[in-house]
Amino acid sequence: MRFISHVLTSALVVVALSSARGVQAQTTDVSGHYEGAISSPAGEISIQIDLTKDAKGDMMGTLTIPAQKLTGFPLTNVVVKGQDVAFDIATSGGGYFRGELAGNGISGEFSTQMGPFPLTLERAGEAHTFSAPKSALVSKDIEGVWNGTLDADGGMRVVVKLENLSDGTATGRLISVDENNLELPAGIVQDGTKLTLTLPMVGSSYVGTVNLAGTEISGTYTTSRGPAFALVLKRASGN
Repeated sequence: MRFISHVLTSALVVVALSSARGVQAQTTDVSGHYEGAISSPAGEISIQIDLTKDAKGDMMGTLTIPAQKLTGFPLTNVVVKGQDVAFDIATSGGGYFRGELAGNGISGEFSTQMGPFPLTLERAGEAHTFSAPKSALVSKDIEGVWNGTLDADGGMRVVVKLENLSDGTATGRLISVDENNLELPAGIVQDGTKLTLTLPMVGSSYVGTVNLAGTEISGTYTTSRGPAFALVLKRASGN
């Protein structure tokens, strides 16, 4: 997923350079919060995996890399069968993990574009959960669906959805169309014609200005590591 590969690729290259800490205590509960401290020539970086069950009883998980300002990024294809544990990180710089429960953690192999590498995650408590941010109500001139193309990697299509809820709050989502329709929850702040979206999952933000006709928002998307890209959003037809 190129939209946040500036966050993930560097972190996952570090994973490819070395393995995490070993497991110590004993447990057979796969649900929980897992941590691994990874050492590399560039220093040490921590990776956190949270595994839990959804309302239907199916396994789900998230990835957090504090040093890269990545928080609660959803894992895909999370499967637990007996002692075997598997999940994917669906990004252009990501990969997949295949391992098994071992003592107080999960030991296995993480495969990236650079090849397979050993990785051990130690259980460190109950699973952390990450809720989507809620914001104050927004005006009708920005509520709805907006389409645009991020001026990065040759152009990346995005959809922004801003919705007022019956409980007096608003929610926002930024969808990266060319990255398997990845949805990033967004916090919304409106100050007149100025719109600010914060995306805590990837530590990025978007600041734009709505035109007088309410048909276009011109602004800049800034990544967690500093680079900024122009992004013009146009109101989708029919809303």
